Amino acid sequence: MIRSIIFDMGGVIIDYDPALFARRMSQNPEEARILEDAVFHCDEWFHLDEGTITLEAFDDALKARLEGELQEKAIYLLHHWYEDLPVFSGMERLMKHLHEKGYPLYLLSNAGQQFHTYRWKIPAFRYLDGIALSSDLKLLKPGPEIYQWLLSTYGLKAEECMFIDDSLKNAAGADAVGIHGYDYSHGTLKKLCQDLAELGILETEEIEGLL
Repeated sequence: MIRSIIFDMGGVIIDYDPALFARRMSQNPEEARILEDAVFHCDEWFHLDEGTITLEAFDDALKARLEGELQEKAIYLLHHWYEDLPVFSGMERLMKHLHEKGYPLYLLSNAGQQFHTYRWKIPAFRYLDGIALSSDLKLLKPGPEIYQWLLSTYGLKAEECMFIDDSLKNAAGADAVGIHGYDYSHGTLKKLCQDLAELGILETEEIEGLL
């Protein structure tokens, strides 16, 4: 029986879309692509999630790779990408509903320290009972240690937990430690709610009000 539900963040609770963030900085498609790659698709971004690099060091890397206005835009993007962060309203409704039904909810995410600034902008996070953040722990999904940390820290039994992630690899990482991993990468809120009903977490008649 599932007693606790764990959520990924990007692609599940928030609409993490680097291309959109870059387009906010430049209407020129080629320039936006360069900015997206320079900030979000580089080793430094991975190391931010890993918790092994500072924003200041990332700034220095951007200064070494880019020049002029492009450099300025990239640095601004790095420090402000999360402003006006899109949130999936349906997932927020689902989290609120599950919270009200008495299910403990947790966040397990690969994310950098900027999370501690923008977390207060996300109303859905008020329903969380605990957080496992990669940059806090220096642990990354899908490695088993970050899942095990969450279980041990909050006294959870793996077989009583479900983990919803938009990455099949990360859902499989949960499965590997005994958590019920749920691949949301090609799913919809409706399908998730239907699957939650099959697991006995939701009643069928509750679904319509969540969509």
